[in-house]
Amino acid sequence: MDPPEAADESCGALIRSWQSAVSELEALDGEIRELQSALREKTSRRRVMGTREAALRQLVESQCTPEDIAGVLDAAERAGERQGHAEPRVFEISAPPDAPDSEVEEEQQRVPSDGDRVSEVEGEGTDRCTSADFWEDSLDVVGVVKCGLCGLRFPLSDKPGLEAHYAECEAALLAQGKQSGGAASPLKAGRFTGPASSLPEGGEHDVLGPALY
Repeated sequence: MDPPEAADESCGALIRSWQSAVSELEALDGEIRELQSALREKTSRRRVMGTREAALRQLVESQCTPEDIAGVLDAAERAGERQGHAEPRVFEISAPPDAPDSEVEEEQQRVPSDGDRVSEVEGEGTDRCTSADFWEDSLDVVGVVKCGLCGLRFPLSDKPGLEAHYAECEAALLAQGKQSGGAASPLKAGRFTGPASSLPEGGEHDVLGPALY
């Protein structure tokens, strides 16, 4: 870069910096003028209020006894205290001191889903077949059949899966009966149970395996 060009660039940078400083200075001067105007206004109002206070004080001292003044001031103070007590109070409901914050948040935020409850019911195994639980009965909806042996549910459209599950489930039940040395539990005709509207043609006897009750 030639020396003249370098000098012009340096001069331009200096001029821009100076212009920026001038703008900031003018902005500060404007703020100072606004503050001075507000100060003059407040000073004028204070002067007027001071004159009024002095005049009222003279009237009070000339027309009221010290006992009257003290009684009125005490009554005003008590009224202020009562007004403060009458304000609504806000209390924060917090967890017990011995309850960890993480457990409280987990308990408040956890909302069991249908899937969670279905898993809990299905996890009971064969015991669920003798249960009259309302939630269990409410799951027998159109398009779903329930194994009479273990209570497992299948979509009505999955007939191959139903047949395979029944074969395995019945074999396991018979093996369990032989190992225990006794007869297997009585089986009711109808391999899978469900509402009449959800069973295929032929009724529940043609679906899958005996229902255990």
